[in-house]
Amino acid sequence: MLESKSISETDLEFNKSPREAIKGLVSKIVAYPELDKDSGKQIGHKLKINFKLPIVKDGIVYRDPNDKSKGYDLKNGRRIKSGTVEFHKGGKPKKKD
Repeated sequence: MLESKSISETDLEFNKSPREAIKGLVSKIVAYPELDKDSGKQIGHKLKINFKLPIVKDGIVYRDPNDKSKGYDLKNGRRIKSGTVEFHKGGKPKKKD
């Protein structure tokens, strides 16, 4: 008799390398400079991530919030997430006197 081995969700998540997992979710990443309005110097980067599925701000909406056993509907999200990454001025901080 054959025994069936169950696979937990965590096993499925770590089956692939992080690079392969990202390739399965993301179709394109665009990066461009974020400039200071006054000086025109670059202060960071703007990122625009295009996902293959509408997973940005998706979720569930309960049909009756007071009685969750009545079920829920899925709320579609968006496919694009934008954001800004600012530069960090690294280095050792100044010594206090």
